[in-house]
Amino acid sequence: MRDKIIKAVAKNETIRIIACSTTDLINHIKQIHKLNELTTIAFGRLMTIASMISSTNKVLSDTIVIKFEGNGPLNNMSAITRGDGTLKGYISNSNAFVDSFKMNDLIGEGFLTITKDLGLKNPYTGKVPLYKSDVCSDLSYYYTLSEQTPTAISVGIDINEDFSIKNSVGIMVQMLPGADEMLSDIISYRFEDLGSIVSNLEKGKTIYDILNFMFDDMDMKIIEEKPINYKCDCSRDKVERALISIGKDELKKIIDDNKIETIVCDYCKTEYIFENKDIKNLYNIIFKKG
Repeated sequence: MRDKIIKAVAKNETIRIIACSTTDLINHIKQIHKLNELTTIAFGRLMTIASMISSTNKVLSDTIVIKFEGNGPLNNMSAITRGDGTLKGYISNSNAFVDSFKMNDLIGEGFLTITKDLGLKNPYTGKVPLYKSDVCSDLSYYYTLSEQTPTAISVGIDINEDFSIKNSVGIMVQMLPGADEMLSDIISYRFEDLGSIVSNLEKGKTIYDILNFMFDDMDMKIIEEKPINYKCDCSRDKVERALISIGKDELKKIIDDNKIETIVCDYCKTEYIFENKDIKNLYNIIFKKG
């Protein structure tokens, strides 16, 4: 199954359902960021959930930034989603490791911050302490606590012996205004009965089979399906503007060092090389503007 986001509703649109397949996406991210097995699981969960959250953007220009900051060896990781279904992400320590192999030890104690830029005057930022430091529970907790939207999230990532991703899927269910309170308990029980999403896929079931199992008697309707793509919007022009922003004095120091400056994008690892003459040109631009 190719990567995609599936949006659905149930029970007279009082339940929002978002499911996705992200196998190709996580394989791509694993290669870009050179992730080990543990960071693949942690970062893969974040990026899979970010894919589903991206579908809640109402217009193409909307962006949502999700950031985990902890005192564990992973340190921090973030995902940036856009309304068009594209996203990018950053992880500070791609080779982080803990002997316990537990996500909460890898991430540690800290904070989850979500910033939404919906084209209004100011972006909205919500920040909460990490609940369980396992990504899924923390984002469920955030939506339930900060946005008063009861949310359940499950992500399954299966890794092959060669450390490539065999399957990566996610389901996100939200109770909307008007939903029967009993439905939340029913859905929770079905999440438990479902077991591992990945194990169901290995038995030959599809993401559609899983959704039909969970919402069989709730009049589920699929309303949209769209692809997922990892896309970085960095460019040499943006890097040049960033260099200019550090000021004339700092640029002069770089020129005096007479070294080649190599800047690597945190999100896609593209290298931008600036020779001494390039830095001098930027320096002259500042003088002309002055």
